[in-house]
Amino acid sequence: MIRHLPSIREFLEIWGELVEAYCGKNGFGGDTAELYAYRFMRYAPGAVDGSAAQKEQQREAALALWYILKMFGEMYECARYVNKRRFGAWVKQIEFDHRVHVRVVSQKRKRRE
Repeated sequence: MIRHLPSIREFLEIWGELVEAYCGKNGFGGDTAELYAYRFMRYAPGAVDGSAAQKEQQREAALALWYILKMFGEMYECARYVNKRRFGAWVKQIEFDHRVHVRVVSQKRKRRE
């Protein structure tokens, strides 16, 4: 269970970045979006202290990311890669406190290539 969900604004901003990547037009890297963990977390980015509470927030952030990417993939029928690894259940377990790179490959675009 996720105790802290991204706000609607944060969710829409993240979703928008994924749509841009899906279209190959993301400002970071065409088909790749750079997502910052603090957008999924309650604490300030500078508050990394290694505490159990901070690790729990990282776990919740990973779970929120997993749900967003899962939903996006279902709606857009696309492959997602997180830090160059194909999207899967493993994303729920990552501990991150800074950023991830998410590459989005449209199945339609993939068939044309």
